[in-house]
Amino acid sequence: MKTAVIFMIFLGTLAAQEIATAEKAIAIVNGTNASGMLVLGGWALSNMLVSGSSYFATSGEARQFHAMNAMWNLVNFGIAAFGYSAAVNAVPSDKLSDALKQSAEMQNILLLNAGLDVAYIVTGFLLREKGKTSEKYSEILKGYGSSLVLQGSFLLIFDTILYFVHQNNFTEILKMADLSFSLNTINLRIPLN
Repeated sequence: MKTAVIFMIFLGTLAAQEIATAEKAIAIVNGTNASGMLVLGGWALSNMLVSGSSYFATSGEARQFHAMNAMWNLVNFGIAAFGYSAAVNAVPSDKLSDALKQSAEMQNILLLNAGLDVAYIVTGFLLREKGKTSEKYSEILKGYGSSLVLQGSFLLIFDTILYFVHQNNFTEILKMADLSFSLNTINLRIPLN
């Protein structure tokens, strides 16, 4: 009887340790997402303030540059607000696999975003080139193009850094779970410290 009770206490302790490890892992992923959205939101807000006020103080190509910056970052701010809210209000999970899945999904999203960021930059350069030959829309094309190059460059750096942070988180979560793989087996050891 005592052995069964001790074994049940051991299993309960083991399960509680696994839940604590999973909750810590999810907190790492959500904390990274929240921090990233604060950075994006700060970039967006500062762009909206600077370009919003500069729009009225400039003309021509510079005015179009600031118009695009303000519009672009209105969207960025919305994404940041939604992303931050989702990260801080996420329902905690007691499964380590949920943390690994969430981190891997974020890495995939960030890789896709990095590809889009490159497309924004290329489009910006193409608009600038087109602006050189356009008589009627030269200022708009050049201003919008310069804005796309700036915004795409920031987002490429942002998404790349966030990708590597999530990749590091994924590795840390694997270490927390002490997962090891071989060709024939998968071993899982849950640390009790």
